[in-house]
Amino acid sequence: MSKPDFLSLLNPEFTWPEPGDRLFVAPGGRADEGTLASNAWTRLVLMADGYREAADRLVDAVATDTVLQGTVVYPVIFLYRHFMELELKYVLLTYGRHFGEDADWKSHSLTDLWAKVRPIIETAGNGTGDGGANDAVEACIREMSAADPMSFSFRYPVEKGGKPMVLAFETVDLGNLRRTMRKIANYFDGLDGLLDHLTGA
Repeated sequence: MSKPDFLSLLNPEFTWPEPGDRLFVAPGGRADEGTLASNAWTRLVLMADGYREAADRLVDAVATDTVLQGTVVYPVIFLYRHFMELELKYVLLTYGRHFGEDADWKSHSLTDLWAKVRPIIETAGNGTGDGGANDAVEACIREMSAADPMSFSFRYPVEKGGKPMVLAFETVDLGNLRRTMRKIANYFDGLDGLLDHLTGA
């Protein structure tokens, strides 16, 4: 009995690579097709939303299938972190020039990016109260940065030199993480509206 036939007995939905398989093919009108934006700015917006949405859905999946708790936690945290990074880079790209800041595509440090974005926020707010939101977001950014300083901790088990990666925690409340990231998303949505109004960008 061939290997595929043996494994198919264990899993009726088992599939095996075949000559001619391709990863990227033109869709045939199916509901599962993916559409990629050609404009880089549009793509940035969709990427940020997409990474957060993907993380949200993985958290939902864990709620219905606890077997996933030990596997999807890594992509969930990475996806949320990358969402935060892209939101900060979006602010710098779209509005930074109005406040003396350039776009920054080199840094992956959330705290470094935030150090450029927060003065923009405070200048735009002109000293008006924010209900502590700026400090709350900064605290979350610092917390994420401490857990994953350069976007490696939840993508690889070891550092570049092969030394095992030391994680900041052993368990995490994914539901709380999702709820807090929703608040942060709302914050950046509101910031986008404010800066767009002020700059006419």
